[in-house]
Amino acid sequence: MARTPGKQGFPREARLLRRASYDQLLRNPEYVARVGGLRALVRENHRGHPRLGIMAPKRHLRRAVDRSRVKRLLRESFRTSVPADLGVDVVVGVTRDINSQSNKAVFRQLRQIWQRIQDRSCRSS
Repeated sequence: MARTPGKQGFPREARLLRRASYDQLLRNPEYVARVGGLRALVRENHRGHPRLGIMAPKRHLRRAVDRSRVKRLLRESFRTSVPADLGVDVVVGVTRDINSQSNKAVFRQLRQIWQRIQDRSCRSS
């Protein structure tokens, strides 16, 4: 995934797009990281770049504005914190208590998750 300086998008190749990708990761993750109201399921992808999937269900976040906020925070944190050469697929699920937290608290939890994933990837390499 080529990251161009100044370009701030979340490109298609950085996303998990197909149901089969989600299903494979949900059924058989290599690693699970939990911090606060977030749970990340991780699996190596052999693509040479990270991909993100987000699960923010209505039963946990009733209002669309809340789901959108959490998804935006997840994408931004992933884009800025995860190295471009880390070959993993990550699905992040959220729980009810994430909605009561500030953006700063959510970013802090996400940094912890990304660090755990990077540490785990370095150990297994």
